[in-house]
Amino acid sequence: MKRFFLGLFCVFISAFAFAQTAVDQGKNFVVYSCVDFESFDWYESLDQINVKTADENPATVSVRLSLGYKKDDKAACTEIANRRIEIVDMLRRFFSEQTANDFKPQNEEILRQKIKDLLNDTILIDSRIRDVRFTQLDVTRSY
Repeated sequence: MKRFFLGLFCVFISAFAFAQTAVDQGKNFVVYSCVDFESFDWYESLDQINVKTADENPATVSVRLSLGYKKDDKAACTEIANRRIEIVDMLRRFFSEQTANDFKPQNEEILRQKIKDLLNDTILIDSRIRDVRFTQLDVTRSY
């Protein structure tokens, strides 16, 4: 039922965008698209991670992230909480193996995917991380 209303909403938004375009013929128009998305619960209690990068002249990286898991999956929340120390240690090692260039905005999606894969493949047993989001990502270079 949610998908039906989401689809109906998308049709309405698309129709509105095209109607507005017809009115504003002299302007560029934006095409709105609707993507079916999964809703997550988020584990946000991981420590902030501060590391030096693997560069010859290392940068300092300060990261805080949240882990998305299937909505209402209490077992996933419990497993993540029980393995919090292992997760933070793995993330600390992972980030210290990266270079400053790996933290550029265009590379964030790659980092998020690698983190998700590492957690699912090496730490978690019964649960799956569905998404990773950076809530803080600061890179400081010293010259």
